[in-house]
Amino acid sequence: MNICLKSAAIVALGTASTMTTANTVDLSYTGNTGLNVISLSGGTAFNSSYYAGHLTHSIHSGPRAGQTFNTFCVEIAEYANNGTSTYEIVDLSEAPRSDAPDSASDNYGQLKADAVVTIIAKAIDLGWIDTSLQAQSGSTVAQMSAIQAMIWAALYESTASSSSSDVSNALSLLSAQSLNNTTYTIMKNRLRAVVADGEQDQLYVVPLPTSALAGAGLLGMCMGVRSVRRRR
Repeated sequence: MNICLKSAAIVALGTASTMTTANTVDLSYTGNTGLNVISLSGGTAFNSSYYAGHLTHSIHSGPRAGQTFNTFCVEIAEYANNGTSTYEIVDLSEAPRSDAPDSASDNYGQLKADAVVTIIAKAIDLGWIDTSLQAQSGSTVAQMSAIQAMIWAALYESTASSSSSDVSNALSLLSAQSLNNTTYTIMKNRLRAVVADGEQDQLYVVPLPTSALAGAGLLGMCMGVRSVRRRR
């Protein structure tokens, strides 16, 4: 069984700024909060098994330098490497960016990006994560693994499964959860990707414009920053 340690993404959150400049941030992979093996079949996912969960990164630039955060990955062709790299912050539809030979040849596009937003919005409404992608109190490793597995399944047009009953139950709950349009709209406006050649691309959250903030009570949930990547 081909098992690669895949990572979660990058969520820089909280107050108005987490970026190094208007469009970059320096991050380094530091570990994970727990992983489960999941399988992807069909589509373009190479019919393989992967470790899935929340991975942790440190921020090395900008006003949040020195902090850590957890996130979900959006690319299975690259590994989360040790050491600091500069990532460009882009629309999720513009990911991935990879020089790996088995990486996606085209950008994901808007339909797949919207599918990921739907997964994140459902996980928020289930109370598993907050709008900064950080695990809520009482959430489990299995739930984080299910979120990551569903993200990969959406991006690679595959089916996610797991031999773990806890992960399987979480996958079923996430799939069956009704979509709240308010949560979806908020996260569609905030969810991005951070990309870099030779590094695994991750999810990233940016603040809403002030005008959008006024009507979105859900944004009070935004706090903290933590990230995750994948490693060999």
